[in-house]
Amino acid sequence: MQPIKGPSATKPFTQISMDLITDLPPSDGYDAILSIVDHGLTKGIILTPTRKTATADDIAEMLINKVFSKYGTPQKIISDRDPRFAAKSMQRLYEKLNIKPAFSTAYHPQTDGTTERYNQEIEFYLAVYTSRNPNTWRRALPMIEFVHNTKPHAGRQHSPSELILGYNPKAFINKEESNVPSIEEKTLFLEQAREAAIKAHEQARLKMASRSNQPWSALKVGDRVWLDNRNLPVPYASKKLSQRREGPFRVIRRTSPTTYKLELRKRWKIHNKFHASLLTPIVENDIYGKHNPQPPPTLVSGEEEYEVEAILNHRVRKRHLGNGRLVLRP
Repeated sequence: MQPIKGPSATKPFTQISMDLITDLPPSDGYDAILSIVDHGLTKGIILTPTRKTATADDIAEMLINKVFSKYGTPQKIISDRDPRFAAKSMQRLYEKLNIKPAFSTAYHPQTDGTTERYNQEIEFYLAVYTSRNPNTWRRALPMIEFVHNTKPHAGRQHSPSELILGYNPKAFINKEESNVPSIEEKTLFLEQAREAAIKAHEQARLKMASRSNQPWSALKVGDRVWLDNRNLPVPYASKKLSQRREGPFRVIRRTSPTTYKLELRKRWKIHNKFHASLLTPIVENDIYGKHNPQPPPTLVSGEEEYEVEAILNHRVRKRHLGNGRLVLRP
């Protein structure tokens, strides 16, 4: 299989990639995001909430409403071989609109290296935000898109918004309180969503920068891994400053080239899908063999408590208090 050639477009969204990011924490009835990335010029993104059960017709409608109606039809669309992307109805749409499809195998992508790395950075960005804000990500999606599109990216001196609009739109900043509660709530949410998105975006950028110089191999079902806890919502993340990871946990499913489902503890009522960048394989060695770390604690009224698995031994201490009294203490 030959690698797909890198883009050389001079107009926004004339060469794009699309990816369906699924198995997200349900938010307002949605559990997936259609991510559309401009790989030809701006590095801009268009994020649309959807469902894992979306059909090929649903995907086509999102493309028409979000891309074609605003930027015209692209010359090329890069995607994996998801049955919905490769469906006959999509092929007819491509033929009718003179769009060239460029497919890559889901677990062995042959897109150019820049495209693949950028797709992974976007996926990690979304994974960080949705894991930290599992119930509100759908509502915050426009702000997540806004933050990305107003920041410069690798190989570009200007942000996607500057390359598309000619300027960077003004950020949503709530400086004055409103006497209308509904307006105050909306502006406060936008400000908080923007701050959270900026943090997630920076973490994704740094993570991908560190990975660019490190070899990475895919995990397998059954592998045991550490989980980076900096994106876990409280109270699931350890409060100890020195403890930056939880686990180990077992990989039970690979849901995409870079995302995995873990077998978490039953008491953890959180979504169990995580980006590979948050996972560190457990390394065994000839001296110590398998790692056997203590399990993460349960938080009870804000205090860490551990479940007792077994009592291995006991001792009774005797203490005489005088007056013929004897106290037995464990």
